[in-house]
Amino acid sequence: MSDLSITIVVNSCLDKPYLLGEFGLSLYIEYGNKKFLFDTGAGETLLVNAANLNLNLPELDGVILSHGHREHTGGLSCLLPFKLKKIYAHPNIFEEKFARDADDFLRNVSCPVSTNTLKNNQVELCFNTDSYEIIPGLILSGEIPLTQGSEDYIPPAVFYNWTSTGLHEETLPDEQMLLINTKKGWVIVSGCGHRGIKAMLDKAKGLTGCKKFHMIIGGLHLLDANGELIKEYAKLLDQHFEKVIPLHCTGCKAIFAFASTLGEKFQLAFTGNVIEV
Repeated sequence: MSDLSITIVVNSCLDKPYLLGEFGLSLYIEYGNKKFLFDTGAGETLLVNAANLNLNLPELDGVILSHGHREHTGGLSCLLPFKLKKIYAHPNIFEEKFARDADDFLRNVSCPVSTNTLKNNQVELCFNTDSYEIIPGLILSGEIPLTQGSEDYIPPAVFYNWTSTGLHEETLPDEQMLLINTKKGWVIVSGCGHRGIKAMLDKAKGLTGCKKFHMIIGGLHLLDANGELIKEYAKLLDQHFEKVIPLHCTGCKAIFAFASTLGEKFQLAFTGNVIEV
């Protein structure tokens, strides 16, 4: 029996006709006799795919949110009828957030569900800024500090939040990763990886005491990255991981590059796939 099972519920790529694709991410995680949803996708795709994959959403012990963008939080409203128990997240995920696209269009990418709505539905909100062990071996990272060179991964003038003093550029300090301890080593689960792989690795090393990890799965935010940055990512992934499963916002260009450079460490995964460790 595996230590860890991760079912890809929402992702951009799929190869099954009975599932839906979506620019978003949601992973169904079974670990330590507990069931968690890591992110919720952008909306009702979560419900369709969970039903067709025979995943029992009312059995969830909690929902873990990587950060406040809509393609990771939009499915929250779909979960409310299932008497959602707990949400684990950074307190800033409910800020009003915006993203500027390649056409210079500023769009609202905020979480569509308010804290009041969640509280009115008796959902317990478990906020953290420092690392937090949800259950033994399952650690939410807390804030990921930018380290030397890690700021290169965050494009300038792309992400903003709205405060009482107006619109401000931000580097998504609310993004967290999930670290899971298995017999094969630590697994890192990434929502988008906005803070960059250097910063993520530095944080993960500090929390686990390890320099190498078994697997990383999730978004790595390389959709618009240049070739040099993708090569740098490939080198770091090769040095620190035994298995690399890029999803969501990693982008086709980076996925193709990883497939050709990482060899057997790379695994192509689709919506509906189950990853066992």
